[in-house]
Amino acid sequence: MKNPILLFLVISIPLILFSCRDKDSQIITEAETLVFSNPDSTLVLLENIKKPKSLNNELYAHFLLLKTQAKNKINADISNDTLLYVAINYFKKKNDYDRVAHAYFYENRVYQARDLNKEAIKSCHLAKEYAEKAYDFNLLGLIYHDFGFLYKNQLNFQEAINNFKKGIFYFQKSGNKEYATYMYKRIGDVYLVSRQQGYTDSALINYQKALEYAEQENNQNEIYRIFQSISLNFCENNQLEKAKTFIKKAIECSGEQHENFNDYMSLSEIHIGLNEPDSALLYIEKAYSVNTKPSLSEIYIYKKMLYRIDKMKRDYQPALSDLEECLVYIDSTYINMMSQNILEIQKKYETESLENEKQELLIQRLHLFIFYMSLFILLSVAVGFYIYKTQKQKAKLLQIQRTVGFLEEMLQSKNIKENKLKELLIEKLDLAKKITQMNIEPNQNNNYFIKQFHKIFGYNIAETLNWDKLYPLFNALYNNIVDKLKESYPTLTEKELQFCCLIKAEFRHDEIAFLLSYEYNSIRTIKMRLRMKMGFDSYDDFNQFLINL
Repeated sequence: MKNPILLFLVISIPLILFSCRDKDSQIITEAETLVFSNPDSTLVLLENIKKPKSLNNELYAHFLLLKTQAKNKINADISNDTLLYVAINYFKKKNDYDRVAHAYFYENRVYQARDLNKEAIKSCHLAKEYAEKAYDFNLLGLIYHDFGFLYKNQLNFQEAINNFKKGIFYFQKSGNKEYATYMYKRIGDVYLVSRQQGYTDSALINYQKALEYAEQENNQNEIYRIFQSISLNFCENNQLEKAKTFIKKAIECSGEQHENFNDYMSLSEIHIGLNEPDSALLYIEKAYSVNTKPSLSEIYIYKKMLYRIDKMKRDYQPALSDLEECLVYIDSTYINMMSQNILEIQKKYETESLENEKQELLIQRLHLFIFYMSLFILLSVAVGFYIYKTQKQKAKLLQIQRTVGFLEEMLQSKNIKENKLKELLIEKLDLAKKITQMNIEPNQNNNYFIKQFHKIFGYNIAETLNWDKLYPLFNALYNNIVDKLKESYPTLTEKELQFCCLIKAEFRHDEIAFLLSYEYNSIRTIKMRLRMKMGFDSYDDFNQFLINL
């Protein structure tokens, strides 16, 4: 061949691209085998994929799910892992129910990290739906655990307990005794926090079930935590000797010095409750000896306990000194917390700014896409319109004219219907008002007209006001005044409701008296009683209320 270099490139480039993709696929496969047993190694493997977005759709979906899973298992921050919806959409298209369920479950964890509990609950419901289709009992147990945790945060303790119990059912079904142990302990903790009637007994029952499972599995870490909880439960029940026994058992189970600090402090607290200051002091010193680098809050607790012991022993001078040191550490802790809060706020602000910049960039790209699409459509329409023959243009114009005429007729009809209610009410009220004035100011002509009206129509003008028909008209004309009055003042009689409507329509007192068959002299008294019944101090307030209604 004339150009061997060109031949080499033609053959080697596809091979290189294929080998890169094959390598990424191997990384994803290996990461999936490690994610549950060794999440740290999973993250290290995934870091080898330098450009995840260049992966094909399948590998990218697996990458997103695996990365969030691994980070969550090592308690890393996942609050910014907001691309899981990409994995969800892909797995949905492939009907991969198990991975859809997992993706929704970890989306719930992302929402929890962002303190969006309502969204987290929605994602849990979706995860449950797909986990049931996949018959993934272990995942269902985890989902119900998160339901319980979220409801506990909302202080809906009974719902939390119910969901934890469902979690136990599915963990037992999947043979996961470790998590079933954890769930029994969770239920005990909820009973302890809820302080319901008999809560300490219910908590103890669940702690004992958790302890039974933990001992079967020889899970020393969980046994240690259960002993702690049982001790706390006995403290709540003021059974301090039993509390002391179980906290000592916890200390025997644990070999971690930092946890022993808390246990020794708890033991010291129990001895203070038993009025044994010397023993309390002994365990405080032990707590301080095992914790070589105490935090400010731990030093504060230590000094506060010393203050309580000195006060119990009536050593008031050392007690005062301990109290002063407590105040110093409170100030230091407060300053430290403020600094941390400022850093957290700054970090959150920077994160949100970055998210906003990304959103703005996406919006700009979307606007650009819409612009070009709009331009393309306009050009296409222009070309198509140019090709049309003159006869078809005339036919379209004629059709448009007919359509416009039809729309104008519809609009005119609509306006007529909207005004009909107002005109009918105004006509009724104007007629009533005019005849009322004739009745109020009698003269020969007025009397003659009223007699003729009665003779022709056969009824009194006050009887022409059919209020069952007038109420809807008042509602249409005066912004639902009748419905609002009935809702706000359900004890109003029909006459009182009619009285308010006529005042709203600006009828005079003598006109209202005639239309409602009242004595003219009684109108002010009736209006005063109505005003007091509706809770208004003055006529101005009453009138202004009806005007504004």
